[in-house]
Amino acid sequence: MNRYVVELFGIPRQLARAPEVELELPPGATLLEAVAALSRKVPALVGRVVAENGSSLIEPYALNLNGRAFVQSLDIKLSAGDRLVLMTRSAGG
Repeated sequence: MNRYVVELFGIPRQLARAPEVELELPPGATLLEAVAALSRKVPALVGRVVAENGSSLIEPYALNLNGRAFVQSLDIKLSAGDRLVLMTRSAGG
């Protein structure tokens, strides 16, 4: 099993009552599997941040992978040591 850290900001952090959550997933796991594991580990996110079925995020929430870019597809495979950030997408000005 590989360990991954999901950093939480805004409402996700408030609901989880923690700044980050650690997940253990099998090698080759996808972001979809990470979202499902996150919804199981922090049930308070379900219906507010994560869809009821655990298969997607609810708008306007998004995942950022390793602080580089927001991900468009949850089919992306994770690599050992990847770090995820769960936050609200917002328009700047």
